[in-house]
Amino acid sequence: GGDGGDGGGSKMHAHGYELSTDELLSEFEAIDELLQIEPNSKWGLLTLCVLMQALSKRGHSIENAAQKINDIFDTLIRIDALRKNYYLYARKQILEQLEM
Repeated sequence: GGDGGDGGGSKMHAHGYELSTDELLSEFEAIDELLQIEPNSKWGLLTLCVLMQALSKRGHSIENAAQKINDIFDTLIRIDALRKNYYLYARKQILEQLEM
């Protein structure tokens, strides 16, 4: 017996549409380039983590993703200490999704 749901309990669904894997990859590459110019862009750093998690969920894993995510969140906490608890929570959520 089913619960009538679609089984897709994706909490990180910020938009009403799904991006293709190719679109996710091109976003990932664009933000990676941005971060080479602006390494402390909080938005860019956070988005990169979400994209790694999304790509991983589709079977396109980024090499050393968990380590990169940990390093990025360490940077975010260092440059934006006021939001430390938010970043710790977000990191935990993203890493849990990554391991699924």
